[in-house]
Amino acid sequence: MAMAAGRKTLELLQRPGVYEGLESTGRQLALGLQEAFDRSETPSTINRVGSAMTLFFNRGEVTGWASVSASDKDGFARFFHRMLEEGVYLPPSPFEAFFVSTAHSEVDIQATIAAAERALEHKTGARCLRYVIEDTLLDVMYDLPSLDEVVRCVVDRDAIEGNTDPSM
Repeated sequence: MAMAAGRKTLELLQRPGVYEGLESTGRQLALGLQEAFDRSETPSTINRVGSAMTLFFNRGEVTGWASVSASDKDGFARFFHRMLEEGVYLPPSPFEAFFVSTAHSEVDIQATIAAAERALEHKTGARCLRYVIEDTLLDVMYDLPSLDEVVRCVVDRDAIEGNTDPSM
């Protein structure tokens, strides 16, 4: 079965215009995402080759480990989870690439860009509160149920700003 699928894929990739279509679709998605990030004033860089791209939460070129490691990994994680809520499955690590395929239509690309715009809107407003609380309590919520001695969990400003953990 795997061999038959592989052979069929290679056959389909030999059709005229396939790679040009992948290039066009990849470019359209990358440009749309970059415009969404720019409108939301969220620092970002998208490195793309053909239909493969990686999204970094920083400004400027990303060309090696120093620039990759300086990117906002927590910002990527929040965006990743917001996109999941929108029904878009990105790679969970800010160090992984994602791809478009010949199966992705113009509608898929536009829907993905719209989902990114909605995900980036969560900087303010009532929905932002939910994300702030989830982000602050993400690690604690897994440990808390097994800690019998904990009576109370206190989330103060320092915990919300990421300077300290919630106190228990």
